[in-house]
Amino acid sequence: MITKIELGQRIAVARKRLRITQSHLGKLFGNITHAAISDIERGKTSLSIEKISIIANLLHITFEELTADNSVLTGSIFQMRSFSDSQDIPNDNSAINKFEEYINKFVKKND
Repeated sequence: MITKIELGQRIAVARKRLRITQSHLGKLFGNITHAAISDIERGKTSLSIEKISIIANLLHITFEELTADNSVLTGSIFQMRSFSDSQDIPNDNSAINKFEEYINKFVKKND
């Protein structure tokens, strides 16, 4: 089971990936303050399963991506999403090469 801090960190990463502010996420979530979102992201606030599901939908990720207990898998998912969202990739071959480098580093790191 993940901690409130881990959940909050994942929410923050997903929010930043979409380039939205805490205030904007708060408005989407139901008109809550940026301070309340900050408390969630810092693990100061507990969330119900229903609220986690709503946040996941707002951030365009799955409930499992936010709550999966396997941190290596979840970290990889977020890194791959960030990689795929990168606007610095000039062409498909370059993207494939960078992705292959990432996978090789990941495999070496976990050996």
